[in-house]
Amino acid sequence: AARFDLPYLLLQGGADKLSAASGARDFHDRSPSPDKTLRIYPGLYHEVISEPERDAILAEVIKWLEARGTPQSRNDR
Repeated sequence: AARFDLPYLLLQGGADKLSAASGARDFHDRSPSPDKTLRIYPGLYHEVISEPERDAILAEVIKWLEARGTPQSRNDR
């Protein structure tokens, strides 16, 4: 995480039994990325886009992507 400086949206189920939310928080806290978003969904499990809240989560992902416009390669920075 200490070298991960790309933009990211990290989605985590708060009730995930496969990967703990604390690991996502730790990654997020240690990442030097200037554009990083962590969303923890209380009560959801490992595959957050397979949960009943899927439509709201996908809408959030689309909104996050649209806010960032056209992707750039590392060479364009």
